[in-house]
Amino acid sequence: MSKMITIWGHSHIAAISAALQLVDQKNLRLQYRIKSGFDFRSDGWIVEPIDGNFETYWLNTEIAQWLRNNVNEGILVIQISGSDYLPYGISAAQAFDVILPFDKTIDQLPSLTMIPYLELKSKIKNVIRHILLGIPLIKQEINVPVIYLETPPPIGDNEYIRAHPSWAAGLMNEGIADPLVRYKLWRIHSQLIQEACEKHGVRFISLPSSVLDERGFLHPSAYDGDVMHANAWYGHQLLSHLDSVL
Repeated sequence: MSKMITIWGHSHIAAISAALQLVDQKNLRLQYRIKSGFDFRSDGWIVEPIDGNFETYWLNTEIAQWLRNNVNEGILVIQISGSDYLPYGISAAQAFDVILPFDKTIDQLPSLTMIPYLELKSKIKNVIRHILLGIPLIKQEINVPVIYLETPPPIGDNEYIRAHPSWAAGLMNEGIADPLVRYKLWRIHSQLIQEACEKHGVRFISLPSSVLDERGFLHPSAYDGDVMHANAWYGHQLLSHLDSVL
């Protein structure tokens, strides 16, 4: 009998869902079911209260009940939100630079104001606190392994973003920031989630190299017509990746 993989997340899991619609699951080693986090809250937050802090919080009660009643076999793969950092990396007028201490090989942007790494990390930590706080709470609710799948990297092609602005159109009035600003924000975002996973015994799975371009941005084959989402090709790459590591 094939192992059941429950994938729960928000808009980024649409790529996996689209890929599954193009294949016969009977031919897959693993079996998948998809659950949208938007079924619980339209804003995607998974902890309550949404305006709380790092001290008083709990897992959304509907999410907790769904986990207890429905996720009791196989593996739970989660991908919560994922592009919360992106609004800070679109506008050229608000662009900045940062040196990542865990990867000093990334180019600097000397024309931009330098922001201290710890200051920026603290800001992103606050923005994604519902993810960081939710990881251990999710693990506590169920008795199956929990895995966090890294969310997509940003698009590195500013011309593509300009042509497909979607919700970010209003942030581009004074130009689009250098792609490296978005890339560094994504790396901090992933680092914070990986640290939370390691702290609470949740496996963090990085993206396969096949979905990245030579600079580490989202591969052009994965573009899906807006500023941040990926397509069914990308979803297929992730399914192949999960098949190889689970």
